[in-house]
Amino acid sequence: MCAALMTIDAVAHWCESVENKVETYVAWTHRQWQHNSTHYWLAHEPLHEWNLRFFSRTFPRGEDVTLADYNHLVETSASSYFKKVWNSDKLVLDFIHKSSIPAWWQQSYIIKLDAKQNCPLHKRLLLSKIYPYDADTGMGMFMMDHPFPQNPSANARIYNNPYKFGPFDNEDHWYEFIWQSDPRLNFSIDDPDLYLDDLLVFDKLENFIAATAHNLNSRYNPDDLKLVWDVWINKNKNILQNLDLTT
Repeated sequence: MCAALMTIDAVAHWCESVENKVETYVAWTHRQWQHNSTHYWLAHEPLHEWNLRFFSRTFPRGEDVTLADYNHLVETSASSYFKKVWNSDKLVLDFIHKSSIPAWWQQSYIIKLDAKQNCPLHKRLLLSKIYPYDADTGMGMFMMDHPFPQNPSANARIYNNPYKFGPFDNEDHWYEFIWQSDPRLNFSIDDPDLYLDDLLVFDKLENFIAATAHNLNSRYNPDDLKLVWDVWINKNKNILQNLDLTT
């Protein structure tokens, strides 16, 4: 979704070399999702270069930060690229995975992406990427908390949260456990703008990006949008294979 939003002219690209036209969006796209195993997908997904680590995008940490505090912390800790974008006429694109919007984002242009209840695509992506289960050992892992060297989140190494659990009798029992145990999953989103399975239909995605660009008084690049969608679908083809999306 974020990669699609970055095809809109008004939105600053996460990669400074793309924003400065040193590298094309096409070249950047082909560098994404280059993983040998979906278990380590987190290390190869698109990610920004903002270096804003004074709050959590998934846990309550930092939610008491005021707008004034935020501006100070940005000045002292944000990357030089973030500051360049902040002082330009481009929009800063970021994300959170929780229901509460921090004070400094409440006046932002907010897009809500959700998954329908019992969505088979959501389940498959979770178990393939973020919460893998090993049927041989019965053990499951929270990859966001796994301090493997390539994990882009320094917090996984700083906070030393538990990340390996089990054994469980089967994958379904593990799946029940993650929903009961991880607050990063079990929260509600009011009035979603788009659902996860909508991303599988290019026309739905393009209509949404076109409407968003219009709302931002901007344009988007349809060729870049189609490319990144094609690449993402192709990278997910093993996950999407034989997936029943009728429920």
